[in-house]
Amino acid sequence: MASPPIGLGATQQLRRSLGGASKTSVKKEPFDHLIQHIKQSDPMLYEALKRLFGLDEQVTNIIEGGQVIPGQHKEIRMILPGVQVPLADVADNRYRVTINDKKKIKLLRTESTVKSAPPGGGPWTCDILRSIDQSATFQSLYNSGDIPTILAGAHRGTHKIFAITTLFDGDELRYDIILGNGANNLEIVLVGSLEDK
Repeated sequence: MASPPIGLGATQQLRRSLGGASKTSVKKEPFDHLIQHIKQSDPMLYEALKRLFGLDEQVTNIIEGGQVIPGQHKEIRMILPGVQVPLADVADNRYRVTINDKKKIKLLRTESTVKSAPPGGGPWTCDILRSIDQSATFQSLYNSGDIPTILAGAHRGTHKIFAITTLFDGDELRYDIILGNGANNLEIVLVGSLEDK
């Protein structure tokens, strides 16, 4: 039997897949739970919703465990274990931006966290660089001298100023540690807004 029309049947389908829950309880369900129920109980409705509302990137990443989160934001996360020492291209891999080619990521902030804070000798600093030519050349995301920093004795840092404000599908990222100063076990997260080109 064909799926009911989306406008009329989606709520009933959700209620059935949620075990006969009331309309109120359905409304309280988190977005990712609703999508999971729809995908499992009615694959055709799931595909129709993706196409109708343009949710391909968001829905696919939620279902597949990706890093798009509700609100059309995207996180690019890099974990660098061990004691941080000054080194160019420090990560074992280059991060390749993978999004719908009709989208772009408008960068909002950089969040840096270390397990052990830099001691009193000085801060930890890093640079993140972007390549648009398959790693032939790189440019910093930040203005000269104004890069992500965790101050001595602190565990976290937030940076909101970018020289390059937008990332696109296929861009590659490189991570350089400028000052280590004894900090160790680092996580760097680029947070951006997923928008239409």
